Amino acid sequence: MPRTYTISGGQSVAAAATETGLSLGTPGDLVMELLSVRCGQQTHETAEQYLLEILRASDAGSGGTTPTPAPRDEGDVASSVTVQDGPSTEPTYTGEPLFSREWNSTLGMEKVFTEKERPLVSPSSFIGGRVTAIAGAVTFTMVMEFTFQEIGG
Repeated sequence: MPRTYTISGGQSVAAAATETGLSLGTPGDLVMELLSVRCGQQTHETAEQYLLEILRASDAGSGGTTPTPAPRDEGDVASSVTVQDGPSTEPTYTGEPLFSREWNSTLGMEKVFTEKERPLVSPSSFIGGRVTAIAGAVTFTMVMEFTFQEIGG
């Protein structure tokens, strides 16, 4: 049976900049299925539009912190997925976004993927969530949360 975990992170984003909030890597013996993503900011009350993209990557980036995903169900084992929270060196993204959505800074954004929409991350692979701020935007601190399942392992 798949095990479900949640991880939160983020970092500061300046005007006309793109920054990764979270990047996740799978070990060689499991597949990760992304169930939902939430994104918001906790810095200002100015209504601005930002862009969230979820993409595959060839690496996780580096720097930032390495938090441990929290299991949803009591007694579940620790997650095998590795996490970079706010990497200072961006991951190397590949291909087109798996998910892309503009969101309003005062409202935030949540996407719960339907069963057929859920991005799958193969063994020994990476996925990341990045936010782009428009030119002239107020510098803000993004907050990002992924809920995912580990299958196998």
